[in-house]
Amino acid sequence: MRNFFTLLALATVGFVGCGDPVESEVPEVKSPVITLDKQSVEVVAEGDTITVAYTIENPVEGVDLVVTEDVEWIENVAVVADVISFDVVANEAFEAREQWCMTVLRPPLLPLCSLRLSTQQSSLLSRL
Repeated sequence: MRNFFTLLALATVGFVGCGDPVESEVPEVKSPVITLDKQSVEVVAEGDTITVAYTIENPVEGVDLVVTEDVEWIENVAVVADVISFDVVANEAFEAREQWCMTVLRPPLLPLCSLRLSTQQSSLLSRL
């Protein structure tokens, strides 16, 4: 009788352990893709306010688009709705200048995405 219960217990374990493994379905998360309506802008020596439209494919809720610049002649950078705007101050130098503005998508848990927008400004000589 004891052998019968042992065989019954082994058979039960065998049936439980032989099932198909349960695969958890993890939804595929697509990375956000930022597209600018222009890749470069040209600014007169006197300076100007620049606006660049953008779209985000596969946006992630709670994620902000941040534009960084590291020169003193680009000011008042703002991201509003689907437009990036910034001011380029007058160029009083005799050389033209150029800057790459980085647009950075800052998600809480995803890697950073970046694009470049070339800003080229005429020199003081172009006004003479």
